[in-house]
Amino acid sequence: MIFEQLTLNNFGIYQGEHKIDLDSTDHEKPIILFGGLNGGGKTTFLDSLQLALYGKHAKCSNRGRLPYGEYLKQAINRSSVDKSASVALRFRHKTGTKQYTYEIIRSWSMGSNRDINDTIQVNVDGLKDNLLTDSWDDFVSEFIPQSLSSLFFFDGEKIEDLADPSRSAQLIQTGIEALLGLELFTQLSKDLNNQRQRKQEKNLDNKANERVQELLARKDILENNFKEKETEIEIILNDHDNLSNQLDNMQFELQSSGANLLDSLSEIQVEEKGVELKIEATNNSLIKAAGSALPLLLAKDLFEKTKQQTLKEQASVEQLNAKKYIIEQNNALLETLSSTSDNSTVELVKVTLDKLMSDSESKSTTTECYLNSNSAIFDFAYNSLKSEAIECRTLIEEKSELIEKNALLKKKLEAIPDYDSVKDQIKEKQKLELLIEQKTHQLEATMEERNQCKNQLHELEGRLDATLVQQSAENFEQLRNIQVAEHLNEMKAIIDSFKSNLIHENIAKLESKIKSKFTQLERKSNLISRIEINPKTFHLTLIDSDNKPLEPKRLSAGERQLLSVAILWALADESGKEIPTIIDTPMGRLDGKHRTKLVEDYFPQAAGQVLLLSTDEEITGQYYKKLKPYISKEYHISYNESQKTSTIQPGYFVEEV
Repeated sequence: MIFEQLTLNNFGIYQGEHKIDLDSTDHEKPIILFGGLNGGGKTTFLDSLQLALYGKHAKCSNRGRLPYGEYLKQAINRSSVDKSASVALRFRHKTGTKQYTYEIIRSWSMGSNRDINDTIQVNVDGLKDNLLTDSWDDFVSEFIPQSLSSLFFFDGEKIEDLADPSRSAQLIQTGIEALLGLELFTQLSKDLNNQRQRKQEKNLDNKANERVQELLARKDILENNFKEKETEIEIILNDHDNLSNQLDNMQFELQSSGANLLDSLSEIQVEEKGVELKIEATNNSLIKAAGSALPLLLAKDLFEKTKQQTLKEQASVEQLNAKKYIIEQNNALLETLSSTSDNSTVELVKVTLDKLMSDSESKSTTTECYLNSNSAIFDFAYNSLKSEAIECRTLIEEKSELIEKNALLKKKLEAIPDYDSVKDQIKEKQKLELLIEQKTHQLEATMEERNQCKNQLHELEGRLDATLVQQSAENFEQLRNIQVAEHLNEMKAIIDSFKSNLIHENIAKLESKIKSKFTQLERKSNLISRIEINPKTFHLTLIDSDNKPLEPKRLSAGERQLLSVAILWALADESGKEIPTIIDTPMGRLDGKHRTKLVEDYFPQAAGQVLLLSTDEEITGQYYKKLKPYISKEYHISYNESQKTSTIQPGYFVEEV
């Protein structure tokens, strides 16, 4: 299934007619990228797709509990002259070996009495199809079953909640039942049970029949209660989502005003005092160093000259000592020669030695000796001063870092507003947190009530069966009814067993697929070793590398969102349906690392056609460059203040990326 064109006419923020070409995607370039600022019309675009497909059953973002007619009334653009609007979606879909082009056109107008008149027309290959037009609500499940729509239409900012066991359980149960067509098995099992009970009722005496009627009446009440609890759970979940959105907006406002730092005011003040004490201690160490021999480093050149003078004096002294020794040796030689040789030989040796001494003295330099010191003293002093200099330089660097840290802390303190100026916002935030907590408790309590109601129904079925089989057959007709009832009961048991086995088999596949998708996105082989899904409650349990359950709360916000994406991706993959995936705010509040995971490993493979509705702070820079090879079309959604309408034009935040 591939979306080809969406046409909006006076729908929401879009004044007049807007046609958006969604065709020409392929498996190599499956992505159509929409860019737009918050409030510009991205979510309205997503709503229009759901409205075109599902009409009164569409889960539009701002509908809440509004009746369908009231929602359509509010969805008409204020500038519409005839107070009418329409959305049209054209797509192609293959049935067997043949491919058809479908177009759903929903239009509505507000009459003089403010009533809404809405119509639908379905065309196939350009011609109106009366059967599809009259029965589209039944046929739409052949293309995109509404129970599966949340797998293909979702908000990136909200999917993190799916990591919560209760939310994921509901999604997994809905997905499994829709994928396997278990609704048919459930209905068939229920119908067989009703037929069996009718057959058994015919064998009852008056007293037993009255008891059965009481149990049946009780059963009707419990079934109605169960349906009411299901509806109540859905309402609570919607309320919880709305409150969470309000809390997110409030937290953003508090963060912008600096009020989020009020709770850490005392910690920042203590930290600032600690930094100032460290700066003072560093200053004292530097002053102590300045009062030691360290300033002698300023006379480094003089130190070197003094050392060289000492070396020269040492050389001069060594030369004088050597000269004395040589003279003594020469005199001893001459005395020895005088006693053994003639005078001419002695005289010749004496002249030779005197000449050698004279030549040596002419080559040597005389140095004035006034230091009379040892050069090793200077080496020791210089090495000590060098060590102190290194320590002093380290202190200066530490002081610089401390000063920067102190400046940052002062900026934080300056950014913290006065409590009185933000107390109303803080109280509103606390109120929202309390309401969310209450909704969470209410959800848990309602789900428990629903489960109790389900258990009571099961128990009542047992009591009803026991009452029905108490009567014995007294004639052929009664015996025949009992036999038929027994056969129906056997058929029901076979259906229930087949359903249970089918769930077990496919849950095992889904466990493996969710784990595979999460590993593909997260790439932390040691984070989760496997995933388990309870086949009765559909609760999802993460198992860590130590073979112990891992609470989803222990995952980071980014990891929880990737887990939610893995669940959606796995369910969508298991559906086997080639359905476009549409994601609003695709990056949510992910950090850079986890954004890269989605860009590289999910978006290009999510489906054969992927529509991404991004803000200017999400798919940009390096993320845009990495995604570019997979993009077939780009659009920019922008609001024109002067014309009071949003427009969708080719291109994507050209200046920013």
